[in-house]
This record gives sequence, structure tokens and C-alpha cells, in this order.
Amino acid sequence: MLKHAAILLGLLAVFYFLARGTVMYGPFGYDEADYMYAISRGFGANYMDAPTLPLAELVRAGLSRGRDSIQRSELSEMIRNRDDMVFYRHWHGPLYIDWLAIVKPLAPSEHAIRTWNYLFPIATAILLYCGALWVLPGASGLLAAVLGAVLFLWSFPVIIANELAPHELFVLCTVATLLLLAKLLLMAQTPDGDLRKYWYAALFMSALAFCTLEVAFVLIATVLICGHAVRERLKPDLAFAARSIAVFLVPVLLIWPAAIFKLSFVKAYLFMGYLAIFRKGAWGSDISVAGTWWLRIVTTPVPWILLAGAVLILLYRRGAAWTPALLPFAIYAVSMFLAILRVNTVFPRYVLPLFPAVVLLEAFTLGLFLSRLRPALCSATAGLICAAMFLVTFPQVQRLQQEPDPKAFAMLTLIRQNDLTRKKLLVPYSDLPTIHYYFPESHPRSYMDVKAIPGELRRGSCDGVIYGGDAPRYVPAAP
Repeated sequence: MLKHAAILLGLLAVFYFLARGTVMYGPFGYDEADYMYAISRGFGANYMDAPTLPLAELVRAGLSRGRDSIQRSELSEMIRNRDDMVFYRHWHGPLYIDWLAIVKPLAPSEHAIRTWNYLFPIATAILLYCGALWVLPGASGLLAAVLGAVLFLWSFPVIIANELAPHELFVLCTVATLLLLAKLLLMAQTPDGDLRKYWYAALFMSALAFCTLEVAFVLIATVLICGHAVRERLKPDLAFAARSIAVFLVPVLLIWPAAIFKLSFVKAYLFMGYLAIFRKGAWGSDISVAGTWWLRIVTTPVPWILLAGAVLILLYRRGAAWTPALLPFAIYAVSMFLAILRVNTVFPRYVLPLFPAVVLLEAFTLGLFLSRLRPALCSATAGLICAAMFLVTFPQVQRLQQEPDPKAFAMLTLIRQNDLTRKKLLVPYSDLPTIHYYFPESHPRSYMDVKAIPGELRRGSCDGVIYGGDAPRYVPAAP
């Protein structure tokens, strides 16, 4: 026990060294401001999605404003003006918002609230470590535990993705589910043992993921496929099916009943499809899909190189490395890769839903393979991998040390100093959520392109325009 505690403390100490100075300062940005506004509406509003557009009305509005950029902007503002809670959560479930509501009174600043987000990767690394020891026996379990925790916790996307977003919480739920499925499939190879407890636990954790992020459908599909693979041992019947449905639905009804009664989860999936089809750069970047994946590889090369090595081991040394425990990781990894393939963005958090399966697959494969080698060679290889992770990640995060950005405060200062909070303002699209959150009494409208400003002024729909950039400025509308 002391050995494992010492290893975990060492892993966390290195994580602290890598992550220090990387948490962002300044006002909440686009996504963050919307999440914080959702919190301000209270627990009940997020619990019941009150208010929210009916599904049929949302579909009609989306179809009528599909491809034209001006009409898309009008759709967004129409939903904002309706105070749609699902929209302000960016179509995610409310579990992460509930977490932020707990943390907010404990954090005196935006920087402090973002720092609290690191609890999720720390908890995930501990779960990866303990879960590997629980699933795999002996030396292979210890190797998988160390490699899994290091490859996840010391990675660039995990350290840098510290803005307010539900992805790290989703990863925690995903890792718990995949480890339970791995144990389920391993226990199915033995003549004794109660498999149903692992099945029910995996369903419960997938329900929590469902209440966090809409890509949980991949995790749920993985659970069902693994359950089907061991159906002879699960011995399904009507009572089993009823209990399984209840285990999934009860936490959903306790956390997000509107997902069922108002079909909010359907709206989330439809809107993600809408973004993928109609919105170029919907995830905040104009980078290509190929450029996105190249950036993900070059910023975190070690896990992707090891993944290629793990796949080769599985293909050519099946008897040496294969175990049924790897099946959930492989199913989820392939499925999630296809689900996020076209999510083109420079933001690291969007690769996080895929990352835990990549780490688990390579950590377990290498743990099983390396444990067959001589102890000295095994330890040296594991040490080399850990050193490579540190040496690659350290310079990457050093270049991104965060300092207070004057531009982040300039927009809010401009509004305060000019007493613009009660005026009808035309503001840059990217600044609309921030202004709306910090000045809820204001009446901002947005523009995506400065070319649209003259037309808005002619319509007489605003009292003035705020121009963005390094030095934002306010220009009152002509009388």
C-alpha cells in the first residue's frame, strides 16, 4: 500500500510541476460565460430545462435558417432571447453545471474556479492506476497502472484543457465505465463470479456520462456490445432487462429528468449534427480536419506512437498480449474516433473523449507484453516511456504559461466606463456571451462581420457599436 501511495504522490507531484502557471486568468470566454450564466439561473432551471424550446419548434427554426450566416446568427440570438437552458449549456447535460454551482461559492475568482477543474484529471489518474491493479494481476497490472496514469496525467491536452468545460468530467465517467467492462469480460472467462454487478455498475456510470456530454452515445453503445458478448454468462431475461433499464434511467431522472420528459438529449444530438453540416468552424477554428489531427499528434506524440506499437503487438503477438479486457477499449476507441473525426478545432479538450481509451488500450497492452520480459528491461522501458512523456510535455506547456491578458479586461472596462449596460449594443459575436454574463441587464446583439454593421445601424436596432480587437472602442449610432 505504501509503495502505491508513494508512486501516486510522485505522479501527482510531476503533474503539479507541469501544470503550474497554465490555468487561464481573466474573464470567462465564450463557452465559459454561457455555462456560468446557466448556473446563475439556478438548480431548478437546469434540472428541468426550464425554459427550453420544444423539440418541434427547434427543428423548424433550424431548417428555416440552415445555411445563411445571417440567419444562423438570428437563430442563435432567438434561442438566447428565449433563455433556453439547453442552449446555454451548449447542449450538454447538467451534471457539470451542478458541479460548477457547488464550486462557485468556494472560488473567489475566475482563475480559482478554473483551477478546481484539475480535480477531474487527478481523480481520473488515480482511477486509472487503481483500476489497472484491480483488473490485471501482478507485474502486468502495476506496469499498466503506472503507464496509464503517466500517459494520461502528463499529457498536453489534459494539462492545457483547464477552461470550464465538461469534457474532463466525461473522461472520468468513461474511464470508470471502461474499467468495469474490462473486469466484466475478464470475469466471464472464469467459471464462477457474479458478472451482473459489473454490468449494472457500468450502466450506472454510463448514465452519469449521458448527463454530462452528448457523445456518451458511443460509451452506451460500447456497454451494450460488451454485454452482448457475454450474454451467456449474464443470462438475460425480462427481469434482468427491467433492472438494467432502471439502473440507467434512475440516475438520469435524478440528475436530468428533462432529457426524458422534454427530449432534451434528442435536441442535443440534432444540434451537434446541425453544427457539423451547416457551420464551418463550429468548434471555434477554421483549421482543416487533417490539420486538427496533425496538431493533436505533434503536441502529444508519445501516446500516439505507443498506440501504434500496441496495435502492432496485438496483431503480431496475439498470444503474448491479448486479453478480453482490451475489447472494451478497442471498441470505444474506434467508435469515438469515428464520432469526433470531423471535429476540426485547435482546442485540446475536443480530443479528450477519445483519449482515455487510447491510454487504456496501450497501457494494458504494454503492461501485459513488457511483464514477460526480464525485470530490468521491463523497468527500463517503462522508465523511458515516463521520461519521454515528461520531456515532450514540459516544453509544450512552458510555452503556454498564462499571464493576465489586458485584452480580456478591456471590453468589460469599456462598457463600465461608458455606462453602456442599459444600451442596445451591437457587439462582436465572440464577445456576446461574456458581455451577457457580466452585464445581464444589457441588451447586446452580435455581428459576425463588420460588413453587417451599416445594415444594422440603418435598421435602427441599436444605440451604438462596440468594435473588438486589441483596443475595443464604442461608437454611438448616428441620431
